[in-house]
Amino acid sequence: MFYQPKYFFVATHLFGLALVAYCIMANATQPALLRLPLELPGMIREYKAGVYGVAAAVAAKLAVDIVMSFLAVSAALLGIYVGLGMHANLVYLLGVGWLLAMASSSVAMTLICVFGDLKVAIHFAPILYVMHYSW
Repeated sequence: MFYQPKYFFVATHLFGLALVAYCIMANATQPALLRLPLELPGMIREYKAGVYGVAAAVAAKLAVDIVMSFLAVSAALLGIYVGLGMHANLVYLLGVGWLLAMASSSVAMTLICVFGDLKVAIHFAPILYVMHYSW
């Protein structure tokens, strides 16, 4: 048997959680980056036609995104939780993962709105992961 340092297991668990966080961010970012450019022309057309205002559009989009994000994170984390045999508090992991997914998708939507082009926004998407890990 080879020598294992005292903190070997702490490091592997920490890197495992970092990998889970990265997967959550990537899974939340990609649909937002790919879906918003398709929805934006219709939303602008409906806004110009006076169908609804900005507050109603943001509230409707946020209500749908909150539910979809929670369901996606729950499905992913339940599979990872059981598959890896984690012993952490599942409710805490779901809450942190859900907040991380909401933050990642909102920053991805901001990238799309700032750059206006999907190709440019996808090139700047790694900024999302660096920014979240630096905090």
